Amino acid sequence: MEHTTIRVERPDPQDGSGIPNHLIIWLDKFIGKANEYYLLKRAFFMTTDPTTGYVQDLKQEDIDHSIRLNEAISVRLDGIQFMLRAFDTVDNCFEAIENNFDKRLFIITSGSKGRILLPALTTHFQEKIKQNYPVYIFCGNMNMVQVGDVVPTNEWVWDFQDYALMFNHENDLLARMVLNIIDYFYTEGNQLRQAEKLESASQHYRWAKIMLQRRVTMSPKVALDDREKELNHLIDSIDQHLSQRNNDKKDRAGEPCA
Repeated sequence: MEHTTIRVERPDPQDGSGIPNHLIIWLDKFIGKANEYYLLKRAFFMTTDPTTGYVQDLKQEDIDHSIRLNEAISVRLDGIQFMLRAFDTVDNCFEAIENNFDKRLFIITSGSKGRILLPALTTHFQEKIKQNYPVYIFCGNMNMVQVGDVVPTNEWVWDFQDYALMFNHENDLLARMVLNIIDYFYTEGNQLRQAEKLESASQHYRWAKIMLQRRVTMSPKVALDDREKELNHLIDSIDQHLSQRNNDKKDRAGEPCA
């Protein structure tokens, strides 16, 4: 997959904390190995070097840092800031999910870890997990049905179709994840627009557009022209409204005092 050169400066979030309201959680016992999940680590995620401020590819030591210290690291998806937390144990991952339901979660897990994680999540947080649909299960061998004498190892996934989707190729997982990110930014933009938080609404629509362009690059045959036209219309409409509002403020500022 090719890198994009798009960069976006993220404005202050609604709560002023500087922390994005969207979090990627990645659980896999092999995530700490340098030669595993090359595409997911190198082609999709980028991070900011805290010493230089330059944007660079996500490195293995970044993931090791997140696992070892149980902390989130800042990553960029086509210039859009996300927080990423990486885990190789179910317990720490479960706790992180439990403590971050105030954010939009994008959860990636292996089949073996998902087999433990998903039943626990749906038992304790059924509705909240549905709100963060889907959990992405990445497994090189999906093996969900019996073929000949081969016994299925991931038959358990059928019981969680309302919560998860399984993928056996990184590109397919990324493509679906990008679509869900587009929907998330679009929905957030609508809610912010209705709340008259127009600057933030416009930024969310722009993020949705950037992700839309990434999705088309990944799958050129996918027709998303109508969604892009809608996003352009929403962005232009807000920009015109903000411009008019700023002009009105300037006019009022220039009026003589009574």
